[in-house]
Amino acid sequence: MRRIIGSKIDVNTLVIHHKRDACKVTQFKHAKSFYDGLQAPKKHIILFNGGVPTGGKCGPFHYHSYEKIEEDAAKKIIEWVISDVVK
Repeated sequence: MRRIIGSKIDVNTLVIHHKRDACKVTQFKHAKSFYDGLQAPKKHIILFNGGVPTGGKCGPFHYHSYEKIEEDAAKKIIEWVISDVVK
């Protein structure tokens, strides 16, 4: 993400990531590093640890797709959006 948007952004930003993401492209340590170095008016990170992957670690049915916890992930994103708009 840092390559795409840099380390400073002018909008409130939500980063979500799964702690057990094992894909070589989307490793947790990189998401956390991106978040820690990000400068934004308001930033928030939501980390997940549950779910049950059924596919390969870089495929659509693994931790980085929040398999089996999709509803919880969607609710947390919606809650953040609503709280950001209301404030």
